[in-house]
Amino acid sequence: MNYLPVEKSLQEVFVHNMPLSPAQTGRIAKLCSAIVLAGEVNLTKIARFVKGDNQQASRVRWIKRLLEADFLSQERVYQPLLKQALQGFHESCWHVVIDRTALWEGVDLATISLNYRKRAIPLVWTCVPYGGASEATYIQLLRRCVPLVPAHVQVVFHGDTEFGHTQMIRTLRQIGWDFMLAQPSHCGFRSSIQDSSRPLASLPVTPQHSCQLAQVELFAQERLGGMNILAFYQPHNRRLNKLKREVCYIATSLPLTPGLKRLGRRRWGTEPFYRDYKSAGWKVTASQLGTAQRQEGLLILLALAYLWSVCVGRRLCKTGQRRQVDAQPIRHLSLFRIGWDWLIHQWIMNLPIPASLRLYT
Repeated sequence: MNYLPVEKSLQEVFVHNMPLSPAQTGRIAKLCSAIVLAGEVNLTKIARFVKGDNQQASRVRWIKRLLEADFLSQERVYQPLLKQALQGFHESCWHVVIDRTALWEGVDLATISLNYRKRAIPLVWTCVPYGGASEATYIQLLRRCVPLVPAHVQVVFHGDTEFGHTQMIRTLRQIGWDFMLAQPSHCGFRSSIQDSSRPLASLPVTPQHSCQLAQVELFAQERLGGMNILAFYQPHNRRLNKLKREVCYIATSLPLTPGLKRLGRRRWGTEPFYRDYKSAGWKVTASQLGTAQRQEGLLILLALAYLWSVCVGRRLCKTGQRRQVDAQPIRHLSLFRIGWDWLIHQWIMNLPIPASLRLYT
């Protein structure tokens, strides 16, 4: 079957944005299109969609060599495409989310992503040991993200308790970003200098009534002042129905308004994004790559394919073509699935594929 239309479309997008040679962009487009058509990241399956007359084993070795190439980096390959796509994103307020998920055995993926249409677009990422990394690792990841965000937009930074430590808040204040960071129930606070420190768990939160505190001092040992606290009832279970917590505590720099709790839901866009990478999409957890360099190379190519699929899906919605893929009266599929399914349909029917890369607001 002819794989050229998908590869040619990607090559046209890549060559105008990546600071690489035509040969390098051609190799990336070749492998990226194979990932899109394969639908998962098993190397032997991807190799079936890599054009060439050589044997399957030779194509697998070619894929592994490309994943280890020195020019394959987030800064040189992914971020130029991301900046191009974001030129159509004109929101005055960006919701940026940091999160972590288990990926391979002993390896977690920590990402900072842009909340977009109930999903997330990865901005920067890093692989960390299973169970998490040090505060310094996440601070470094945050600083890598800053150049990708326009200086004129307001940014609200979201994260759970793993990322709500004092150094993160101090760094966000230095950068000038607002934040909504979850805190553990044992975190101490006090309303004034004269008050003694109390844990957040002492706040009178019930299923019917939330609690708000303005301008309190958080962290009894390090005393970080000028914080607003929002506490509300939200039971959360671990696996096997074991209760993890009943009340959610949010430390924020935003004003305590009635819509603040709804604003905090933007953080959950990372969960379906991770599912798109894993069980509902690429099945990345099943890949066997062996080395950290190959894992990073694969994540870069997945991010390219994911970004392209989302851009295509958004373009179909914007131009009234969504029902070619998703026939429901109200959109049922994610932008990623709409774009991906449409690309596969165009390839099977040997129809043209436009070389577009734009995240419409």
